[in-house]
Amino acid sequence: MTETRRALPSLDLLAGVPTPALVVDVDRARQNHRRAVACLAPGQVLRPHFKAHKCTALAHLQLAHGATTVCCQTTWEAVVLARQGVSDIMVTNQVVDPAALAELAAAAGIASVSALVDAPVHLALLEAIARRAGVSFGVLVEIEVGMNRCGVGVESDALVELATAIAASDVLRFDGLQSYNGQVTGVIDPVARREASIVSNELTRRAVERLRVVGIDVPIVAGCATAHLPFVDELDAWTDIQAGSYLLMDTTYGAFPDLDYPGALFCLATVIHRSPERIVLDVG
Repeated sequence: MTETRRALPSLDLLAGVPTPALVVDVDRARQNHRRAVACLAPGQVLRPHFKAHKCTALAHLQLAHGATTVCCQTTWEAVVLARQGVSDIMVTNQVVDPAALAELAAAAGIASVSALVDAPVHLALLEAIARRAGVSFGVLVEIEVGMNRCGVGVESDALVELATAIAASDVLRFDGLQSYNGQVTGVIDPVARREASIVSNELTRRAVERLRVVGIDVPIVAGCATAHLPFVDELDAWTDIQAGSYLLMDTTYGAFPDLDYPGALFCLATVIHRSPERIVLDVG
Protein backbone atom coordinates (compact mmCIF):
# COMPACT_ATOMS: atom_id res chain seq x y z
CA MET A 1 0.00 0.00 0.00
CA THR A 2 2.89 2.36 0.76
CA GLU A 3 4.36 1.95 -2.74
CA THR A 4 0.95 2.49 -4.34
CA ARG A 5 0.45 5.72 -2.42
CA ARG A 6 3.81 7.06 -3.61
CA ALA A 7 3.05 6.15 -7.24
CA LEU A 8 -0.35 7.80 -7.36
CA PRO A 9 -1.04 11.52 -7.66
CA SER A 10 -1.90 13.27 -4.40
CA LEU A 11 -4.67 11.31 -2.70
CA ASP A 12 -6.06 14.58 -1.34
CA LEU A 13 -6.93 15.59 -4.91
CA LEU A 14 -8.69 12.27 -5.47
CA ALA A 15 -10.77 12.25 -2.28
CA GLY A 16 -14.02 13.18 -4.02
CA VAL A 17 -13.62 11.01 -7.11
CA PRO A 18 -16.16 8.16 -7.35
CA THR A 19 -14.52 4.76 -7.78
CA PRO A 20 -13.58 2.85 -9.79
CA ALA A 21 -11.94 5.55 -11.90
CA LEU A 22 -9.02 5.88 -14.28
CA VAL A 23 -6.69 8.66 -13.16
CA VAL A 24 -4.05 10.36 -15.29
CA ASP A 25 -1.03 11.97 -13.68
CA VAL A 26 -0.88 14.90 -16.11
CA ASP A 27 2.49 16.16 -14.92
CA ARG A 28 4.04 12.75 -15.48
CA ALA A 29 2.36 12.41 -18.89
CA ARG A 30 3.68 15.84 -19.89
CA GLN A 31 7.19 14.86 -18.81
CA ASN A 32 6.97 11.62 -20.80
CA HIS A 33 5.87 13.58 -23.84
CA ARG A 34 8.71 16.07 -23.59
CA ARG A 35 11.16 13.20 -23.20
CA ALA A 36 9.83 11.59 -26.38
CA VAL A 37 10.06 14.83 -28.35
CA ALA A 38 13.65 15.27 -27.17
CA CYS A 39 14.58 11.90 -28.72
CA LEU A 40 13.86 13.05 -32.27
CA ALA A 41 16.47 13.92 -34.84
CA PRO A 42 16.26 17.10 -36.94
CA GLY A 43 13.67 16.56 -39.65
CA GLN A 44 11.61 14.17 -37.54
CA VAL A 45 8.28 15.09 -35.96
CA LEU A 46 6.23 13.28 -33.38
CA ARG A 47 2.82 12.24 -34.69
CA PRO A 48 1.31 10.71 -31.53
CA HIS A 49 -1.10 7.83 -31.94
CA PHE A 50 -4.54 8.71 -30.61
CA LYS A 51 -5.49 5.04 -30.13
CA ALA A 52 -3.12 4.87 -27.14
CA HIS A 53 -5.46 6.99 -24.99
CA LYS A 54 -8.50 8.05 -27.10
CA CYS A 55 -8.70 11.32 -25.17
CA THR A 56 -8.84 14.66 -27.00
CA ALA A 57 -7.60 16.55 -23.94
CA LEU A 58 -4.43 14.45 -23.98
CA ALA A 59 -4.10 14.91 -27.73
CA HIS A 60 -4.20 18.68 -27.24
CA LEU A 61 -1.59 18.36 -24.47
CA GLN A 62 0.68 16.60 -26.95
CA LEU A 63 0.03 19.21 -29.64
CA ALA A 64 0.79 22.00 -27.19
CA HIS A 65 4.18 20.54 -26.27
CA GLY A 66 6.08 19.69 -29.41
CA ALA A 67 3.83 17.49 -31.53
CA THR A 68 2.45 19.11 -34.69
CA THR A 69 0.24 16.32 -36.01
CA VAL A 70 -1.81 13.34 -34.81
CA CYS A 71 -2.60 9.89 -36.17
CA CYS A 72 -5.43 7.54 -35.28
CA GLN A 73 -6.61 4.04 -36.14
CA THR A 74 -10.31 4.47 -36.99
CA THR A 75 -12.36 6.93 -39.01
CA TRP A 76 -14.60 7.69 -36.03
CA GLU A 77 -11.51 8.73 -34.08
CA ALA A 78 -10.69 11.04 -37.01
CA VAL A 79 -14.16 12.61 -36.82
CA VAL A 80 -13.81 13.18 -33.07
CA LEU A 81 -10.36 14.74 -33.47
CA ALA A 82 -11.53 17.00 -36.30
CA ARG A 83 -14.53 18.19 -34.29
CA GLN A 84 -12.19 19.04 -31.42
CA GLY A 85 -10.02 21.28 -33.53
CA VAL A 86 -7.15 18.99 -34.56
CA SER A 87 -6.22 20.22 -38.03
CA ASP A 88 -3.96 17.43 -39.40
CA ILE A 89 -5.08 13.81 -38.94
CA MET A 90 -3.71 10.61 -40.43
CA VAL A 91 -5.79 7.43 -40.31
CA THR A 92 -3.22 4.65 -40.18
CA ASN A 93 -5.43 2.17 -41.96
CA GLN A 94 -6.93 1.24 -45.30
CA VAL A 95 -10.56 2.42 -45.38
CA VAL A 96 -13.08 0.34 -47.36
CA ASP A 97 -16.32 0.11 -45.34
CA PRO A 98 -18.99 2.51 -46.72
CA ALA A 99 -19.79 3.92 -43.29
CA ALA A 100 -16.11 4.40 -42.52
CA LEU A 101 -15.56 6.13 -45.86
CA ALA A 102 -18.41 8.50 -45.04
CA GLU A 103 -16.82 9.27 -41.66
CA LEU A 104 -13.48 9.87 -43.34
CA ALA A 105 -15.15 12.38 -45.66
CA ALA A 106 -16.90 14.06 -42.73
CA ALA A 107 -13.55 14.53 -40.99
CA ALA A 108 -11.99 15.81 -44.24
CA GLY A 109 -14.68 18.46 -44.40
CA ILE A 110 -13.26 19.96 -41.21
CA ALA A 111 -9.55 19.10 -41.19
CA SER A 112 -6.74 17.86 -43.41
CA VAL A 113 -7.15 14.08 -43.40
CA SER A 114 -5.03 11.30 -44.88
CA ALA A 115 -5.39 7.51 -45.11
CA LEU A 116 -3.43 4.50 -46.33
CA VAL A 117 -3.67 2.42 -49.51
CA ASP A 118 -1.96 -0.69 -50.80
CA ALA A 119 -4.21 -1.61 -53.75
CA PRO A 120 -5.99 0.18 -56.64
CA VAL A 121 -9.39 -0.58 -55.08
CA HIS A 122 -8.50 1.67 -52.15
CA LEU A 123 -7.81 4.56 -54.53
CA ALA A 124 -11.09 4.01 -56.34
CA LEU A 125 -13.05 4.07 -53.09
CA LEU A 126 -11.30 7.19 -51.82
CA GLU A 127 -11.76 9.03 -55.10
CA ALA A 128 -15.45 8.14 -55.28
CA ILE A 129 -16.30 9.32 -51.76
CA ALA A 130 -14.15 12.44 -52.14
CA ARG A 131 -16.04 13.48 -55.26
CA ARG A 132 -19.44 12.77 -53.71
CA ALA A 133 -18.60 14.71 -50.56
CA GLY A 134 -16.69 17.52 -52.25
CA VAL A 135 -13.51 16.92 -50.22
CA SER A 136 -9.97 15.73 -50.83
CA PHE A 137 -7.69 13.31 -49.03
CA GLY A 138 -4.01 12.92 -48.46
CA VAL A 139 -2.89 9.39 -49.26
CA LEU A 140 0.11 7.33 -48.17
CA VAL A 141 1.13 4.07 -49.79
CA GLU A 142 1.77 1.47 -47.11
CA ILE A 143 4.86 -0.65 -47.64
CA GLU A 144 5.60 -4.03 -46.08
CA VAL A 145 8.82 -4.04 -44.05
CA GLY A 146 8.42 -7.19 -41.98
CA MET A 147 5.11 -6.76 -40.17
CA ASN A 148 3.40 -9.20 -42.57
CA ARG A 149 0.06 -7.46 -42.32
CA CYS A 150 -0.77 -4.84 -44.96
CA GLY A 151 1.38 -3.06 -47.51
CA VAL A 152 3.03 -3.51 -50.89
CA GLY A 153 6.52 -4.90 -51.36
CA VAL A 154 9.37 -2.43 -51.46
CA GLU A 155 10.51 -3.81 -54.82
CA SER A 156 7.03 -4.31 -56.27
CA ASP A 157 5.68 -2.52 -59.34
CA ALA A 158 2.62 -1.65 -57.24
CA LEU A 159 4.65 0.83 -55.19
CA VAL A 160 5.39 3.09 -58.14
CA GLU A 161 2.04 2.48 -59.82
CA LEU A 162 0.02 3.49 -56.76
CA ALA A 163 2.11 6.57 -56.05
CA THR A 164 1.83 7.65 -59.68
CA ALA A 165 -1.95 7.19 -59.70
CA ILE A 166 -2.36 9.18 -56.49
CA ALA A 167 -0.25 12.03 -57.83
CA ALA A 168 -2.38 12.14 -60.99
CA SER A 169 -5.69 12.35 -59.11
CA ASP A 170 -7.57 15.63 -58.80
CA VAL A 171 -9.07 14.74 -55.39
CA LEU A 172 -6.18 12.83 -53.83
CA ARG A 173 -2.77 14.10 -52.73
CA PHE A 174 0.30 11.89 -52.47
CA ASP A 175 1.61 12.47 -48.95
CA GLY A 176 4.23 9.73 -48.85
CA LEU A 177 4.71 6.30 -47.33
CA GLN A 178 3.54 4.40 -44.27
CA SER A 179 6.25 2.02 -43.07
CA TYR A 180 5.25 0.38 -39.81
CA ASN A 181 7.69 -2.17 -38.41
CA GLY A 182 5.62 -3.27 -35.45
CA GLN A 183 7.26 -6.68 -35.47
CA VAL A 184 10.15 -5.24 -33.45
CA THR A 185 8.08 -3.60 -30.72
CA GLY A 186 7.96 -6.78 -28.66
CA VAL A 187 11.72 -7.32 -28.70
CA ILE A 188 12.89 -6.53 -25.17
CA ASP A 189 16.63 -6.68 -25.84
CA PRO A 190 17.69 -3.18 -26.95
CA VAL A 191 20.51 -4.39 -29.20
CA ALA A 192 18.33 -6.89 -31.07
CA ARG A 193 15.49 -4.34 -31.38
CA ARG A 194 17.83 -1.71 -32.80
CA GLU A 195 19.36 -4.14 -35.29
CA ALA A 196 15.93 -5.27 -36.51
CA SER A 197 14.83 -1.64 -36.82
CA ILE A 198 17.86 -0.77 -38.93
CA VAL A 199 16.86 -3.52 -41.37
CA SER A 200 13.41 -1.93 -41.69
CA ASN A 201 15.03 1.48 -42.02
CA GLU A 202 17.07 0.32 -45.03
CA LEU A 203 14.01 -1.23 -46.69
CA THR A 204 12.13 2.02 -46.19
CA ARG A 205 14.99 4.08 -47.63
CA ARG A 206 14.96 1.82 -50.67
CA ALA A 207 11.24 2.48 -51.22
CA VAL A 208 11.78 6.23 -50.99
CA GLU A 209 14.65 6.07 -53.46
CA ARG A 210 12.61 4.07 -55.96
CA LEU A 211 9.96 6.78 -56.01
CA ARG A 212 12.43 9.64 -56.21
CA VAL A 213 14.15 8.01 -59.19
CA VAL A 214 10.89 8.28 -61.16
CA GLY A 215 10.36 11.88 -60.07
CA ILE A 216 7.94 11.38 -57.17
CA ASP A 217 8.77 13.36 -54.04
CA VAL A 218 8.08 11.65 -50.70
CA PRO A 219 7.31 14.36 -48.13
CA ILE A 220 6.22 12.01 -45.32
CA VAL A 221 7.49 8.63 -44.20
CA ALA A 222 5.44 7.57 -41.20
CA GLY A 223 5.84 4.71 -38.76
CA CYS A 224 7.78 3.49 -35.72
CA ALA A 225 6.49 3.21 -32.15
CA THR A 226 7.40 3.80 -28.52
CA ALA A 227 9.87 0.90 -28.66
CA HIS A 228 11.93 2.83 -31.22
CA LEU A 229 12.34 6.00 -29.16
CA PRO A 230 15.71 5.13 -27.55
CA PHE A 231 17.36 5.08 -30.99
CA VAL A 232 14.81 6.78 -33.23
CA ASP A 233 17.27 9.53 -34.14
CA GLU A 234 19.32 6.87 -35.99
CA LEU A 235 16.34 5.80 -38.12
CA ASP A 236 16.73 8.41 -40.82
CA ALA A 237 14.12 6.95 -43.20
CA TRP A 238 11.19 8.10 -41.05
CA THR A 239 9.92 11.67 -40.78
CA ASP A 240 6.75 11.13 -38.71
CA ILE A 241 7.12 9.01 -35.58
CA GLN A 242 3.82 7.40 -34.61
CA ALA A 243 4.56 6.53 -30.99
CA GLY A 244 1.60 6.26 -28.65
CA SER A 245 2.19 4.21 -25.50
CA TYR A 246 5.00 6.45 -24.20
CA LEU A 247 2.53 9.06 -22.87
CA LEU A 248 0.74 6.94 -20.26
CA MET A 249 2.91 3.82 -20.64
CA ASP A 250 1.85 0.24 -19.95
CA THR A 251 3.19 -2.73 -18.06
CA THR A 252 4.41 -4.50 -21.20
CA TYR A 253 7.01 -1.85 -21.82
CA GLY A 254 7.97 -1.91 -18.15
CA ALA A 255 10.29 -4.82 -18.91
CA PHE A 256 12.26 -2.82 -21.49
CA PRO A 257 15.50 -1.63 -19.85
CA ASP A 258 15.98 1.32 -22.20
CA LEU A 259 12.47 2.87 -21.96
CA ASP A 260 12.52 5.37 -19.11
CA TYR A 261 8.88 6.45 -19.28
CA PRO A 262 7.09 5.97 -15.95
CA GLY A 263 3.43 5.02 -15.90
CA ALA A 264 1.00 7.94 -15.84
CA LEU A 265 -2.31 6.05 -15.80
CA PHE A 266 -3.72 4.55 -12.62
CA CYS A 267 -6.89 2.85 -11.50
CA LEU A 268 -8.37 4.40 -8.37
CA ALA A 269 -10.34 1.92 -6.27
CA THR A 270 -12.03 1.67 -2.89
CA VAL A 271 -11.62 -1.19 -0.44
CA ILE A 272 -15.06 -2.76 0.11
CA HIS A 273 -13.93 -5.71 2.26
CA ARG A 274 -10.91 -6.37 4.38
CA SER A 275 -9.97 -9.43 6.38
CA PRO A 276 -6.75 -11.17 7.42
CA GLU A 277 -6.98 -13.32 4.30
CA ARG A 278 -7.89 -10.82 1.60
CA ILE A 279 -8.69 -7.29 0.48
CA VAL A 280 -11.54 -6.81 -2.00
CA LEU A 281 -11.74 -3.71 -4.24
CA ASP A 282 -14.60 -2.26 -6.24
CA VAL A 283 -12.86 -2.75 -9.58
CA GLY A 284 -13.99 -6.26 -10.51
